[in-house]
Amino acid sequence: RLYLDVTPPAAGGSVREPAFLSQLARWLTAEQPITLAVNGDEGDDFKMSKQLFKETAQVVYSVGRGDAAALTCQARPQDGEIFGEFPPRSELTRYSAFPVFVPSATPGYVAGYAPEYLAGAATGATGFGPKLTAALLTIADEGLRGYAVVLLRYLQESCGAKEGIGARTTLWGLQRPPVWEGTHTLLRVNAGDGFDTAALQILPFAVTNARAGLAVSVADGHADAGRLAEFCANLGVDCAVEESAEAFDAAAAEAQPWNVVAADNAAATAEELPLVSHYVSIFFPMGHIKSVLSGDRAFVDAFQGSEKWLRFEG
Repeated sequence: RLYLDVTPPAAGGSVREPAFLSQLARWLTAEQPITLAVNGDEGDDFKMSKQLFKETAQVVYSVGRGDAAALTCQARPQDGEIFGEFPPRSELTRYSAFPVFVPSATPGYVAGYAPEYLAGAATGATGFGPKLTAALLTIADEGLRGYAVVLLRYLQESCGAKEGIGARTTLWGLQRPPVWEGTHTLLRVNAGDGFDTAALQILPFAVTNARAGLAVSVADGHADAGRLAEFCANLGVDCAVEESAEAFDAAAAEAQPWNVVAADNAAATAEELPLVSHYVSIFFPMGHIKSVLSGDRAFVDAFQGSEKWLRFEG
């Protein structure tokens, strides 16, 4: 049985109106369909596609061009059309440890780093700028500090849009959470959560353009509340300290963020942590956006510079 769900704009309105597109984007991020296709947009400088790409977090975006409409949900991972499946991000841990992306090596989801490797990586903590080096040196555990160094090096090398190699014109890569007014991610640090683990989760946001929209909530009675507040302040991250569970729940209900992360969802020791590429997938979207045409430079010029792509700013 086929179901067709049609959502028209208000009477007298248009599907091109930014307010309607923002409402549609909120529905897309709440229900998390895998794909989004937009047609009839190129004559207006891709304004609809650009806004929906910026304000959502789907895996596959397809943009029709003239008579060549985007009709299917098809993706060809072998051509850089990264595909994947995951539930709404705030419900991820109810169903899975990580989003599943294709292509990716299945054994990688259960792989980790040897303690000796992380100990060696920890010596690279002073290889960044003064502010970031100071933040890394606050992580007392050598293994977690080494993991943080590997994580930052990965982000340095991986951020930015990449071009695919197939017949269709594709851009793929790590992306920011939905770019909208207010909070996209709430990170809750409960009273029993360690400073090092929380700092590790804050870092991927603090060193990228995903910093805007992250809000950290430190539970009342946390022994390191002052240190966490200072850590966030030094990295330009919004942080509320001594916040009760009731106040946090109220803030989450009001903000309706894309993701709610608890610091206790992360492993407490470096040996339990996954490969850094899977670690960041807990926090950031990934996938591709494509034109149905081959060699579509106008499409690349329009989307390669989008603020939605994750960018390293450390």
